Amino acid sequence: MAYPTKESLAEDVVRVLREELEDLIKAGVSFIQFDEPVLTELVFTQKNANRTFMCGALTAKADAEEELKFATGLVNQVMEGMR
Repeated sequence: MAYPTKESLAEDVVRVLREELEDLIKAGVSFIQFDEPVLTELVFTQKNANRTFMCGALTAKADAEEELKFATGLVNQVMEGMR
């Protein structure tokens, strides 16, 4: 299935990560860490590098601040209400 926008892809990514997080919490896992190495590349590479946070959804890199704001929002959605 192809996603028409990075936002529609992000909805499924958030849903899957929330399901995994819920399962880990129910299993009693005490430490859970999510890593996204592309974010480091986004911040520390050339301005016109052609990778984005949602690599498969975009053909050209957006502004780093815009990408980080988008990524932060997604991480916050994954973590919302989890304890």
